[in-house]
Amino acid sequence: MSLPDPGGDSPFYRDLAVSLLALCLLTSPFLVATFHIGEPAHEFDRAAVTTNDSTIEYADRDDVPALTPISEDIDCAGWAGDLRACALEEQVLDGQAVPAGMWTEGVGHTPPARPYLAGYYQYVQLDRQVYEPTYETNASEQRNGMHRVELSLEPTNPDDALQRISVDVTDEVLHPTVAEAAREGATTTRAAVDIPETPIELEDGTRYRVYESQQVDDSPWDSSSLASALRYIAPLLGIALLVSLSRRIEVSYVGGESERSE
Repeated sequence: MSLPDPGGDSPFYRDLAVSLLALCLLTSPFLVATFHIGEPAHEFDRAAVTTNDSTIEYADRDDVPALTPISEDIDCAGWAGDLRACALEEQVLDGQAVPAGMWTEGVGHTPPARPYLAGYYQYVQLDRQVYEPTYETNASEQRNGMHRVELSLEPTNPDDALQRISVDVTDEVLHPTVAEAAREGATTTRAAVDIPETPIELEDGTRYRVYESQQVDDSPWDSSSLASALRYIAPLLGIALLVSLSRRIEVSYVGGESERSE
């Protein structure tokens, strides 16, 4: 069996080249997703987080964009937190009785706070003091032998609080880019990554809040137009080439020996 003529004008090799080109065009959307074509570069940086007497704060507030929270687990610390929650916690701090909507047996039995705060903030920071939301029973408020539970705030050590809310830099939940930014500082990547809204603790015990500083498109061409062309136009061209190629295929039937002998 002889192979097709390998010359440049061979229909076989020409059709093979067209087939490969069509396949490349059809797979171009996957290339866009894999190499993040058309997406801006994401720049990440870090800001040191420290404690000062009874508070948790940035070592230099100017290192981060305005209203960037130190942690989603600390509310009312001067950034755009839950205003209603902060107003409520301020009433508690002022000594006003705020019922928790619960009743309990005996004055000495107070339910722990954490089960009721699951998925919510763990601490509040008011008047330059970190507090842990807690509950306490009010002996003077009774109903059917049950005592009313009210909201309370317990001052807590800021170093202990910061340690509890920090994520270890070696934790598997951290994207490698985020871990690199926590260790080295300014880092750039084409891929959008999730950043934990809480400090990251390094091996030496220092803690940094990683944040996205900016998005820039540094491509020398219009990458968004290129991405659109690769996503939509290129696959259509690939389909058109395959349809054109299929029309050139001829199917012939060669009968068996018995048919030829007749």
